[in-house]
Amino acid sequence: FGSSKQWLQSHAQATLAHARQTDTVAMDCLAGTAALGATGVYRYNRDNFFYDRKLRLKAELKLQDFRISQAKLWREDIRDLISLSEYKMHVYLLVNVLLLGHTIVIWCQGKLPWNTPDWLMAGEVISTSGAMMCLLLSIWMAMHAAVAAQSYEARLLTQLVRLPIPSWNEVEACRTNASDFEKLRTDQMFRVPWAMGWQEQRAQRAAAAA
Repeated sequence: FGSSKQWLQSHAQATLAHARQTDTVAMDCLAGTAALGATGVYRYNRDNFFYDRKLRLKAELKLQDFRISQAKLWREDIRDLISLSEYKMHVYLLVNVLLLGHTIVIWCQGKLPWNTPDWLMAGEVISTSGAMMCLLLSIWMAMHAAVAAQSYEARLLTQLVRLPIPSWNEVEACRTNASDFEKLRTDQMFRVPWAMGWQEQRAQRAAAAA
C-alpha cells in the first residue's frame, strides 16, 4: 500500500509538471505569435505610411509642374497680345513713312501753273504742310506706342507674371522624415487592416483630439 501511494504521488507530480510545462510552451507560442503579428502589423502600417507620403510628394511635384505650365501659358498670351500691338504699329509706321515721302515730293517738286490764284496756292501750301505735320506726328506716336508696348511687356513678364518657384517652406512641407511615423499614436502604428477601420479616420480623430 505504501509503494502504491508513493507511485501515485510521483505520477501526480509528473502529470502536474507536464501540465505546467505544456502551459509554459503554449504561453510561449502565444507570445511568439502575438509578437510576430504585432511586428507584421507594425511593418505594414509603417510601409503604408511612407508609401502614402511618397504619393503625396509626387502629387505636390505634379501640382508644381501644372502651376509652371499655367504660368508659361500666361506669359505666351502676354507676348501674343503685345506682339499684336507692335505689329499694328509697324504697319502704321511703314504706311505713314511712305505717305510722308510722297508729301515731301509734292512739297518740293509739285508746281502749280503760273496763273494760279493766290488763295488756291495758299490752300495748297497749308494742306501740304498740315499733311506733313500730321504724318510726322503719327510716325512719332506709332514709334512711341511700339516702345511703350515693349516696356509694358517687360514689366508684366518680370514683375507680375513670374514662374511660381516654390519657397523653402513649401519644399520642407513636401518632405517626410522617418521620425514623423514615430509621432503617430499607438493605435495607428498597430492598426489591424480591415478590422480596426481606416487609417484616415484615426488620423482625423487624432487631429480633432489635438
